[in-house]
Amino acid sequence: MKLPLFSLLAILVVFSTHSASAKYSGTPRIETPFTFSNENEKPPSDPESIRICNWNIEWFPAGRRDMQELNVNYQVAAVAGILNELQPDIVLAQEIRNLPVLRLLNRNLNPPGMSHLAISFFYKENTAQEQENARRGGQECAILSRYPWSSIREVDFGTFEGSTRPARGWLYASFEIGEHTIHVYNGHLKSNFGADNPKDRARNIAKRLAAIEELKDDLDRLNLDPYRDKIILAGDFNSDFFSKDFADEKMFDELDELGFSQTFTFTTAEERITIPAKVGEPWPSSTFDYIYLSSGWKIDEATAKVLQKGAAKRKDVYGGDEAGLASDHYPVYIDLPLN
Repeated sequence: MKLPLFSLLAILVVFSTHSASAKYSGTPRIETPFTFSNENEKPPSDPESIRICNWNIEWFPAGRRDMQELNVNYQVAAVAGILNELQPDIVLAQEIRNLPVLRLLNRNLNPPGMSHLAISFFYKENTAQEQENARRGGQECAILSRYPWSSIREVDFGTFEGSTRPARGWLYASFEIGEHTIHVYNGHLKSNFGADNPKDRARNIAKRLAAIEELKDDLDRLNLDPYRDKIILAGDFNSDFFSKDFADEKMFDELDELGFSQTFTFTTAEERITIPAKVGEPWPSSTFDYIYLSSGWKIDEATAKVLQKGAAKRKDVYGGDEAGLASDHYPVYIDLPLN
């Protein structure tokens, strides 16, 4: 059956309008993050393994948007205590305000602290001076490392437009450790806030998938192949791979197709909780924080662990409100063999 020309045009207009509204546009801003290095500190030589830690440290360094001095003191002490217990080689953190507070944390780590620090400045060009003001900045991604990076960059999504544009961006670094070249991506994907109806929920899911699509594009820019290269992908994904409540999430299948594997396969449901439920709130305990490994690692049973310590379980208690409370998330860590 042939349709009149005006009917075909109407169908094309509807289809184009739907497609445009369901897609974001633009290209990311690729730039150098804010960094600090202490070249006098020498990295460990010829390590047999490295320990990677991934942690959303809620609104560091106060556990809340404002920076009340007492809360800052509480949270800095709590976070430093947990990191000193874990003794990671590389920390991938989210919700860090800016470079000055990252250096404040580093000064409280066991001597000599980490030698190399980097932090994103998403949504702004990195010539801005706000990073020098400890009270400014937002929920940025950060890297603290005992090893110098060979390259570092951020992929900033602030230039995108459209209802399904991804949130924030990716912080990337590469390291030459022993005979290995290791690539690291740190991200904080779109939260579940504003998902009170199916349409908004679908939009948030699309934003998280878009972040993975942009990851794929950046792998292409750097000529990286997850089936060949050693890549670590970590962050707060704001979605639970194991929960039926997130069965419609698209990004996990995309990561699998790209050649990445999550590292909680050999853990129990209780062992892999990274954000505990709070009394009086409807959200259950969940696994939102992940360390993914590319197939290029060729490790059959690399298992991440969760240090379930320092997270508040009561409503309206934030990271800095009491001694010992570091965040609303637990840290995730993994030991990766290099021999």
